[in-house]
Amino acid sequence: MRSLKNIKISRYTILEELGQSAFSKIFRAHDPINERDVILRILETNLPQQQKQALLQRFLEEARAVAKLRHPNIVAMLDVGESGDTHFLVTEFVAGRSIENLLRDGALPAEQAISIATQAAEGLAHAHAMGIIHRGLKPSKFLLDHDGRLRITDFGVAGVAETSISRIGQMLHAPRYIAPEQVTGQTADARTDIYALGAVLYEMATGQPAFGHQSGSKVHHLLKEIVATVPARPSTIRPGLSAALDAIICRLLEKSPEDRYQSAAQLVATLRRLKRIIKPATKLTGTASTFTPPQPAPATRPTSTTPAATPAPQEDVWRDFESGLVADIERFKDQSDDILARAKKSENQVANQTLQTSRKTFNTGADFPTIFVGHLASPASALPKLGVGTLLGDLTSAAQYMTEQNKTNEVRSTALSNEEARAIDLRMRQLFEYLSDLAAQLNIIKPRIPHVYHLPSVGEIGGLAWDFGRVDCRPHGHEISSRIEQVSLSYTLSGKQSYELIRDAASADALRKALIAARAVFSEEQIYGTTGATREIIITIPGTIKVSAEFSVDYKTGTVQLLLTNAERFARAPFRIAPEALTLAFFEELGQRLLGRPNRLADYLTPLNALDPQSKR
Repeated sequence: MRSLKNIKISRYTILEELGQSAFSKIFRAHDPINERDVILRILETNLPQQQKQALLQRFLEEARAVAKLRHPNIVAMLDVGESGDTHFLVTEFVAGRSIENLLRDGALPAEQAISIATQAAEGLAHAHAMGIIHRGLKPSKFLLDHDGRLRITDFGVAGVAETSISRIGQMLHAPRYIAPEQVTGQTADARTDIYALGAVLYEMATGQPAFGHQSGSKVHHLLKEIVATVPARPSTIRPGLSAALDAIICRLLEKSPEDRYQSAAQLVATLRRLKRIIKPATKLTGTASTFTPPQPAPATRPTSTTPAATPAPQEDVWRDFESGLVADIERFKDQSDDILARAKKSENQVANQTLQTSRKTFNTGADFPTIFVGHLASPASALPKLGVGTLLGDLTSAAQYMTEQNKTNEVRSTALSNEEARAIDLRMRQLFEYLSDLAAQLNIIKPRIPHVYHLPSVGEIGGLAWDFGRVDCRPHGHEISSRIEQVSLSYTLSGKQSYELIRDAASADALRKALIAARAVFSEEQIYGTTGATREIIITIPGTIKVSAEFSVDYKTGTVQLLLTNAERFARAPFRIAPEALTLAFFEELGQRLLGRPNRLADYLTPLNALDPQSKR
């Protein structure tokens, strides 16, 4: 097969091939719009046409479901689409090493293995809460970036391949990490992922897999081991291993799902407690990776008159430890609602405190106007304010609007402080999270949108429904910790009715320009006369509307702008927003506006110079 390097798939330019699976090829590619490298997975199969169509349908369904996963320990899905006959999905590129790569150097230090397992369990807990199971976890699916943050990749890909053919392929290519219930053909659930994580943790702790570590093992012998053989306790392979970690791994690898940890959240609680009591300096005997944990001061121990040999881990030691963990977990379950509520309240208080601290500074700058100036306290002797509809009320409202607009158009004379910049960045991140969740739910529900769009020469386009949306962000710079500079929501609305217009060449050119300006989706077909010249042009408009809401921040001046494109009609409308107005209430009003529901979004926005005559209302 010829090299695909520098070939473009949609907007993505292929840089190098990274590998392939049963149903796809995997590439590193470049996204020129967001100026970043991504992972491009191209669906490729030699299945018969009927099975291929079923696989494609499953591919799209899984991709849409996985798109709602937003967690620091899960590789984000960025795009899914098709280019010609090529179907693809795009995920973020993680610069670093896979756990598979790390394990080539042997066992990992205990602290690092526990940290990796904890992060992995946190990512799984989020996915399982959303009803998504990985089903194909193995060391190559865990990626560790240069800052030590773990990301789980290929959620949904294993689900796409959940067929009898793929199960056989999985058993052939990654059999050491599949659970007994997968071997016997039983239904996989969240505990299947927990088992696979246990198999990976076993290998991180000991330097060898739990099953089939002897070279030349036949696959059918390995599968028989997984179903019927209890693996050697990790502590017998690495005698210095913590008895508590030894017990956790053994429970993760129980044959029956009922005997394992029943949720990833339960495992997270256990690992966090273990992490607190494991000494950071503890290293396993044998080959270690290049990871060097911080060295604490030597712990003082009671002296003994008689030196004693280090005893082997006692059965009752780890059993008592696990009993204590179970008791703590049960208490957590009983009080979980209250604990989580208090934790959430505390988290919100910290965020609000950060934002409120900077609000005073915001309001001192000419570029941070407060739209609702009417909330300022009035002198006790002042006349009651007259509302809209009275002469003075209307004049007051108009004067306030013009004052705020003039303030908004002023240029800030001083640069933002770090505190102000951090506050804006935090709000942009909150906006990204909100829009990501909103798009994920709407991609599933696909509600009807009551907007009616008027297109010259076509008429009204209505009967629309949400089709598919995605959210992107662009950092201010190239570092992972860079502030968020741009957040955009792009989506399509689709209608059942299509429109077909027949025009001569001159009329078609004018219509084409109008459609391009409106970002309307259309196709055209030329009809030739007997002389070979173009006689007519048939323009087909499928009733699909492209809509976007793009937020951008200038960290030099502290300005926040919103550009709405085709949000309610064919138009581009730019606005400015006070940074302190980027609140949950604003996010909710924006969502109501995009869905065509009653809203008060205009209260938050200051229109800028319109890009089309109808932008101001």
